[in-house]
Amino acid sequence: MNRKKVGIVVAIEMNAVTEKYGEPVETINAHGYDVLVYDNGKNQMYFVNSGAGEINSAGATQVLISDFDVDMVMNFGVVGALTEEIKTAQLCIVEEVIDIDFGSQGWVNLPNGQHPEYDSAVLTTDAELLAHALTVNPELTKVRDASTNSFRNDEADKSAIREEFGADICEMEAAGIVYTCQRAGVPCLLVKAVSDSLTGGGKEFFTELNRVSMECFDTLDAILSSME
Repeated sequence: MNRKKVGIVVAIEMNAVTEKYGEPVETINAHGYDVLVYDNGKNQMYFVNSGAGEINSAGATQVLISDFDVDMVMNFGVVGALTEEIKTAQLCIVEEVIDIDFGSQGWVNLPNGQHPEYDSAVLTTDAELLAHALTVNPELTKVRDASTNSFRNDEADKSAIREEFGADICEMEAAGIVYTCQRAGVPCLLVKAVSDSLTGGGKEFFTELNRVSMECFDTLDAILSSME
């Protein structure tokens, strides 16, 4: 069996991991990030507790790549919906990511979200990992993710993001993970679950966080368990 080393970036949902897996084989502090090591009998898994935000997720992703030489990076977590069609607790798989806070106006004048070294504002996750995840759970909804460093609490704000970027969900870690993985040539997969609907905000987020995090991690666990 070809064992893989899988790195998993977790922003604020680490309780779901320890509740399901129990105590890790080992906990390693790497450059200020706590990394929990687990083995599911098929693959070695390194869960890094990044904290919220794109800077944290980029740093945590680089630690997984540089210090643990992972073969792939995954992420699970809760998100906000940007459309009425996407409901609370809906499970999603990220196909495309836009770093919506990045702008180059007055410099190179590219469209909002597009970094100068790329031909488009839209980055894609790994097609092979995405296809495999959909064979494990065909009910996953493919989405475009608006990655931002701010918690989006307002319906009008969410609708404006949808209008400008054509995104389906928003959250705070995806761009850091995807950009870091692409630079290093490491495939990545992002599984998300909706904690707050288009009309929901912070109150709905806190109400649904634990339940939705667990459902999201159950889905990622099924994907991890299916990998050989």
